Amino acid sequence: MLKKMTAGAALIAAGNGAYAASQWFLTVVVARQFGAEGLGTLALALAITAPLQALANLATRHVYVVDKGAPDDFIVLIHTRIFLYGVFLVAIALTALWSTYVAGDVGWILVAAALLRASEGAADACNAPLNKVGNLSGIASSSFLRSLACTAGFVLGVFVFHEVVLALLFASTGAFLMVILHDLPRGAKAAGVRVRALLNARISVKPMRELVRRALPLGFGHALVILQPNIPRYALEMAGGRASLGIFSAFAVFVAIGNLAVTAINQAILPSLANALRAHDWKQSRILFWLLAGFSGAIGAIGLIAALAFGPWLILFIYGPEFAQNDIFFSQMMAFAIVAYLSACVGNLATATGQFRGFALGYGVVTLLSAILSFKLIPAMGISGAILIAALISLLNGMVAYGFYRRWRRSLEPLA
Repeated sequence: MLKKMTAGAALIAAGNGAYAASQWFLTVVVARQFGAEGLGTLALALAITAPLQALANLATRHVYVVDKGAPDDFIVLIHTRIFLYGVFLVAIALTALWSTYVAGDVGWILVAAALLRASEGAADACNAPLNKVGNLSGIASSSFLRSLACTAGFVLGVFVFHEVVLALLFASTGAFLMVILHDLPRGAKAAGVRVRALLNARISVKPMRELVRRALPLGFGHALVILQPNIPRYALEMAGGRASLGIFSAFAVFVAIGNLAVTAINQAILPSLANALRAHDWKQSRILFWLLAGFSGAIGAIGLIAALAFGPWLILFIYGPEFAQNDIFFSQMMAFAIVAYLSACVGNLATATGQFRGFALGYGVVTLLSAILSFKLIPAMGISGAILIAALISLLNGMVAYGFYRRWRRSLEPLA
């Protein structure tokens, strides 16, 4: 089993690594071509769309894979995602109109970023049956092909048209093409459904409502978890301007790259961990959890060592002098990454229980605390304050997730 999960994690890590490399490349291109100010504008658009995307996803993939009581129907999952992303795009359009009125130059970037997010959500839904049956090579190839399509589209927009908005639109177009040509057929095959039947299927409201009902507590909790690290970004942009947000985001990309590897390990281990917990096999579940934590902690430690040893040179070489002047924040960011990765492992443990009631309340309290601390400390501490609060948020989320896991374990004691 260990060998199989390691191979699966390696496959997903390879695919996610390719996608992470493409996202990192896009960040470097924007930083080099448009400076910290331009990168900050793009980062603000992505920070606004991220929590709304999490609401559109609503953790329906997790519930489809883990929850045995949820509707086991790929068509229902696809229809639910289409409806939720329709609401998401309408919300982004309204936000874009408001932001254009207030800031003047963010609206179109918001819309373009939302379309790129929608392509990610479509691929995520199509890959859910592959995750459920353990076809991890299909998930890896999906990430790899989307990374190529996104990179090609973005490079075309930046270097030919010199426009970030067009670059995002071209990237999202390429990603949607990969979803249609690659992800949807593979997902339908894994679910035992013909693509034509999927396109012609009638909308079944009752199972869609059941899927949303089961996913809502976890999905809303996940949306709050996504919102939490973006609150310091909002506060930093308001206090220090978009250049400060651009510098913060340039270093945060390295955390995101490592997080994709951690996510790959999570995806590979989650079904086995859920099965072990469902069978009350505590020995096996402990082995899987510590395996997950060990790999994730090692990834974070490698990043911190690299930042301490080669940080100034790396930042100068990758981003240029404007960012190299602030290389001290790189080491701080990679120290935060260790906390974030280990917290994600504990969150995965709580998710694997399949019991999601109360998630939103716990994560809501952390979100409120993050908002209070962000707007209190960041104006005085700047980028360092944003990194500190991000680390604190991750730590608190890990504690909340562990509390949910312990509550679930205690609920089983009368059955023992």
